[in-house]
Amino acid sequence: MHLVSSWLNISLDVVQGTDQTHQSFWARVWGYFHKYKNFESERDEKSLMQRWSKIQQATNKFHNYFSQIENRQQSGVNEQDKALYKEMFKTKFTFEHC
Repeated sequence: MHLVSSWLNISLDVVQGTDQTHQSFWARVWGYFHKYKNFESERDEKSLMQRWSKIQQATNKFHNYFSQIENRQQSGVNEQDKALYKEMFKTKFTFEHC
């Protein structure tokens, strides 16, 4: 959760905007992450980028699947039907909190 919050705070910074390199962006995410954490962590920038990549990949996969279900607009589709993600991918979506 804290990495997602850090990424969002830095990516939505209108002062810096898109006028920053990939390296400077992740340096700022790392700085924010470590400044506001309330737990023990020694993650470096590369470690944060790798973790973010896993979160983003899983979230995009879930979002695409969920959107397909929502776009069907079938009557009678309920939350149980949406849980088919777990059956389809043989795993539960572990980043719902993100």
